[in-house]
Amino acid sequence: MSRSVLLSLAVLLTAGLSARADHTNLEIHHIEGGTLGGKFMVHMHGEPGHDYAFIPSFTQGPVTVQGFTLNVDLNLFLLFAGIPGMTGTIPAGTGDLHVHFPLPSTPALDGVKIHMQAILFDHTPGKIGQVSNAASTTLGANDTVRSTGAMGNARSLAAVSVLGHKWAHVTGGGNGSLLSPAASATAEYWDPRSESFSASSGDMTSARALHTSTGLSGDKDALIVGGVDGGQTPLASAEILTGEDRVFAATGSLLVARYGHAAVRLQDGRILVIGGASAFGSTLAQIASAAENSTEIYDPNTGTFSAGPNLAEPRFLPTATLLADGRVLVTGGLSNSGGTPALSATAEIFDPNTGTFGVTIAFGAARFAHQAVLLASGDVLIAGGWASGATSPSSTGACELFDSNTDTFASTGSLNADRAFFGAVRLPMSGKVLVLGGGQGGVTGASPTATIELFDPNTGLWTTSAGQLSAGRLYAVTSDQGHGKVLVSGGDAGTGAIATADTYYGK
Repeated sequence: MSRSVLLSLAVLLTAGLSARADHTNLEIHHIEGGTLGGKFMVHMHGEPGHDYAFIPSFTQGPVTVQGFTLNVDLNLFLLFAGIPGMTGTIPAGTGDLHVHFPLPSTPALDGVKIHMQAILFDHTPGKIGQVSNAASTTLGANDTVRSTGAMGNARSLAAVSVLGHKWAHVTGGGNGSLLSPAASATAEYWDPRSESFSASSGDMTSARALHTSTGLSGDKDALIVGGVDGGQTPLASAEILTGEDRVFAATGSLLVARYGHAAVRLQDGRILVIGGASAFGSTLAQIASAAENSTEIYDPNTGTFSAGPNLAEPRFLPTATLLADGRVLVTGGLSNSGGTPALSATAEIFDPNTGTFGVTIAFGAARFAHQAVLLASGDVLIAGGWASGATSPSSTGACELFDSNTDTFASTGSLNADRAFFGAVRLPMSGKVLVLGGGQGGVTGASPTATIELFDPNTGLWTTSAGQLSAGRLYAVTSDQGHGKVLVSGGDAGTGAIATADTYYGK
């Protein structure tokens, strides 16, 4: 098969056959990865049963072939055309094709941009049926960071969902802090095929900050829930982001207005909304007094919310993690005890089979604005956050591991740098957990950090990355771009919200 495609390409380059656009659906959908020593993956869609040629290039065109203008040159293709995946046949059925390309660890390739395009051949040998859209990706050395395209708006306390094509849709936020959030109705999306942000087709139905954005089944659309509006009033409204069209439409409202809550998609496609605060507070004591122990469940089939089971205690900025068995682990949060502000040192587990939370499970360090990351083993890493007192907490580096087999916690290695309200992603090849940025010190006057660390589940230890973010980022949004590439956008750099973004390369 590869030989026939090569012969077809050789013919079309030399014979000058007339252009013939028989097909209209050849597309490079999305690109993942790009870490040297790892790989990048290209997802294409085309006419089933037709031969294709994928053409990468270090330099852009234009090159004219059979009347088609390509945005790549052909030198690299002719050199590496024998690599599996460079040529082939679009599979039957959906016409979707995932091609993985290994990358050498060659230092000279660090920062090099690969341009790419694909050709779909007609059944007549040597004739092009269609040329795909042009795309590109920048390569990076392992455990490094590169500044990338900036958002159109500076955003702190925004929300993000990664939907189809690995587009990261960033919504709301503004130039605000936890105790004085600023909200916006604007939204934009990151397209990994151009490595740039573009404005969404329309604004949200309401300005929002400290809201949630959760992908619905199929990851084509997202549910946007609650938050505070431009007047810092908690919202009960919710809306659907249609990822393909990048537009928003109202859906059913929450039973209780809330912000600073958690949301997670259950295995059956419903969305569980957990805790938060139902009244705005400009101090932690005020927020704690309004912290919610209620939960709600959104049914995408009816577009409505219904009451879920109550938590054992109120929780503002808890975590919610879907476990491998379908249960949901909820940890920590700003709480209150008999009207007195408190930090939660407990976890609860929601069982979708019974629709209830089990008994509370104690862990070591009471905390909120922390991170919980599901490991490849099925266990959960709990890291960082604000701890040590509810009215004047300070960032912590303490970490714990939740054992999903025994439903117990045990301490593990601490972060090298205390941090709260930071990003965290599990890397696919190594299984390590990446944390980026966050704030150090107290909630008021927290100092944003640009440092990056990696947790190794095999040793229980953290190592500090040699690379750093281009700026300290507190209240930023972090999105997994696949195959070790992670995008972190916006946040507060210490002088207010910023629009810049960074890409981390890992394995």
